[in-house]
Amino acid sequence: MTAPTLAPTPIPTSAPSPSTSRSGATPPQVNEYVLKPIDWIDPATGIEKRIKIITQNENGPCPLLALCNTLILQGKVAIQPYDRPSIGYDHLVELLADYLLNEEEPPTTSPTTTIATGNNNSGRVGERVQSEKLKSRLEIESALRLLPHLEHGLDVNVFFKSIRGFESTAELGLFHTFGVELVHGWVVSPVIDVAMYTLVEGPAAITSYNKAVECIVSGDDAGGGLVVEDLSGKATPISPSNHGGSQDTQLQNERISHALVVQEFMNTTKTQLTHYGLHVLQESLPEGHLCAFFRNNHFCTLFKNPMDGVLYTLVTDQSLAHEQSIVWESLMDVDGAGDFLDGLFRHGALEVGDYARNNQPIEQQHHMGDGGGDEE
Repeated sequence: MTAPTLAPTPIPTSAPSPSTSRSGATPPQVNEYVLKPIDWIDPATGIEKRIKIITQNENGPCPLLALCNTLILQGKVAIQPYDRPSIGYDHLVELLADYLLNEEEPPTTSPTTTIATGNNNSGRVGERVQSEKLKSRLEIESALRLLPHLEHGLDVNVFFKSIRGFESTAELGLFHTFGVELVHGWVVSPVIDVAMYTLVEGPAAITSYNKAVECIVSGDDAGGGLVVEDLSGKATPISPSNHGGSQDTQLQNERISHALVVQEFMNTTKTQLTHYGLHVLQESLPEGHLCAFFRNNHFCTLFKNPMDGVLYTLVTDQSLAHEQSIVWESLMDVDGAGDFLDGLFRHGALEVGDYARNNQPIEQQHHMGDGGGDEE
């Protein structure tokens, strides 16, 4: 696999490669998204209901759709009227804006607490409440300004230490504003990825995707282009006699060595999910939890099913909008291609390979840089 894009820029997200529609119907406009009816058991209430999720077309903004679908499954947002076949981008933005503006604020303090604290403390509590309300209003105003810009995806810089590690940006802050947790599984293991873990935790501080790309660029420059070309990870160290003093040579060889370690990690985790990261997700997320999940340059909805404790991703490919037996895909392996289940988590009829062929690893779709492709 060729090294990641040799520029220290975050991972952009966009839409998947188009798939052939099974319905044969005329596809909707680029900014119009087909709705898919599914059966769903609300994990908070245990009540079975019929809802509609939003599917993704060729240019669908996966961050926005993942956010909307997660809120829909949480019962916080609903597509109305139910019988509508599709929904436009502008309508989605209005739906989210209405949710923010009409969401009830949680209580910040109780009357008994305020009375017991005395006058001085009561004043400070009041100031804090007013500050929180102001912050909330500013957050809402910021979100309303940012929502229309999600149509073209987001830039994402993943941190390798934690499933919740992302570089803070105003756009990613939208997930927090809407109360939707955002996670990933591109986490370095202290046991499996010892060399990379040392670079992440040590003085080199290769803690994120951006830092990893910078490291590869630096090492490739020091090695005269050999790092990216040599996929074996065995580039020959530089000879001191050919490249100045021994100290300079040592620094250059260190840059090359680091770059080879980082590139090897990138090559072996090309779906942006590690076995360790999958384990941490499985162990950390509570049963019945719904959140947004970033993987393979794509945002989707992730659910930990309380019935079996398995992680599932919501299948939103528009080409499967009429497949009632294909709603969830189990997340059991770093290479994807899990089992497909319907909305009530019963096994469907489609063979795994039929869908997996349309969801190849990044380098088989397009190089890392215009991600956000299809599920897994």
